Amino acid sequence: MSPDELIVIDSETSRLRALLLNSKLVAGVPEADSRLLRTSLAVSADRDALSAPAAQAALLTAVAIGVRTFGEIAVPTGLDLPAATALPIPGRSLREQALALGARERLTHPDEPLLLIGPSERASTRRALRAVWFNWTAGVQPAAAALPSGSSNCALAAACAGALGVAEAFFVEYGNLSAGRRVRRLCLWSPGAPEGQHINTPEDFALALAEWVIGLGNLGQAHLWCLSLLPYPKPNDVQLTLQDFDRVRAENWGTSLLVERGRYGELKSKCAEDWCRARGFTVRSIDRRLDKHLRLQDDEPVLAIAGLDRIGPRRQLSEVGFDHILDVGLGADADTYHQFRVTHFDRSYSPRTHFKGVSEVTRDRHLEQLAAYQTLLASGRIDACGVASLAGIPVAVPFVSLIASAVALTQAIRLASGLQPASALAGSMSANDSLRQMMRTPHPGRITFPIVRGVSWPK
Repeated sequence: MSPDELIVIDSETSRLRALLLNSKLVAGVPEADSRLLRTSLAVSADRDALSAPAAQAALLTAVAIGVRTFGEIAVPTGLDLPAATALPIPGRSLREQALALGARERLTHPDEPLLLIGPSERASTRRALRAVWFNWTAGVQPAAAALPSGSSNCALAAACAGALGVAEAFFVEYGNLSAGRRVRRLCLWSPGAPEGQHINTPEDFALALAEWVIGLGNLGQAHLWCLSLLPYPKPNDVQLTLQDFDRVRAENWGTSLLVERGRYGELKSKCAEDWCRARGFTVRSIDRRLDKHLRLQDDEPVLAIAGLDRIGPRRQLSEVGFDHILDVGLGADADTYHQFRVTHFDRSYSPRTHFKGVSEVTRDRHLEQLAAYQTLLASGRIDACGVASLAGIPVAVPFVSLIASAVALTQAIRLASGLQPASALAGSMSANDSLRQMMRTPHPGRITFPIVRGVSWPK
């Protein structure tokens, strides 16, 4: 068997390939790989709109996510504007940063999906979407829709708009019949509010100055991307503890926004630490598993952001000594990959209580019997163990991680601002309905972690 006939299980596109195979969107691995190679997305915006930091955050987020889900992202010429976001991406101009993230500068094809950033006046007869944001609300809509699109200085909502735009284009590409025709809105400040309800959002707010981030895969890295957009007056005052034991593999590139191509084999904590130090944050890394021996010491962060994929470690969060935990969970198969949940825990309600009696999710053994995998097995290109490994790859896409992380981060901002967080938020990136919100947690009362008050988004 020649090397080019081998199936690379831990490839950069393995998570997306698993989605195509397990949802029966393609007949086999060759068709899946071919489809992933030939998809593309164009992203564009008016030059005047891109002078604002929020609009640049939307475009750069769309590029970072889009290159991982579409394979190729096209951006127009004329992006030679000074870089205006706080994202520590190499490059002094927006153009240099977009190219550093993997975008290509070229003309778009007439039949290529197009994502417009912000309230651009540009009209298009192609299948075009528009990413929009206003106050703390992100949205995506058909570009030709006669709806107010608005804009604001909230870079977090703008980044979510970029992610929603890529998500909607992705669902169009892979057969969601309502995608591309609907209007979608997500208010980060009050995610469960009914459509059309007026929401009072703050002009200024407070930010936490100390966090313990546990799990530095796709969720942890999406959180750090979003955290880097926040308008900290003195970034060096932000104290972060980053914890993960795992190393970066090729398959992580397709889902994790901070992973650079080729930097495989290094610790995930190192990847995250480099990003955070470039942003100006103060960082401490812990390269070990979350286990029963871990306990908080004096002056360590009591606010935890957790992106763990197993129930056991999530229960263990109860024993560390955190005052507040924002636990973010994702679906992991072809039926649930678009779903996410954010749960707030405190001293009155712990992860151990919440996850009591909950079992670890087991792999669906029936997937191995799908025709695509059995054809591979019969061809001799892979053995039974390889088929089991291929069928067991978790399904994940980076736009779900970004949205879930932004929702969780806004709950942390509410906590820092002395406001009631949601007990739980659950939603789907593919469904039309808004997030479901549950309010159980009482008012947080005295804030037990360091904060900076009176922060606002830059004009």
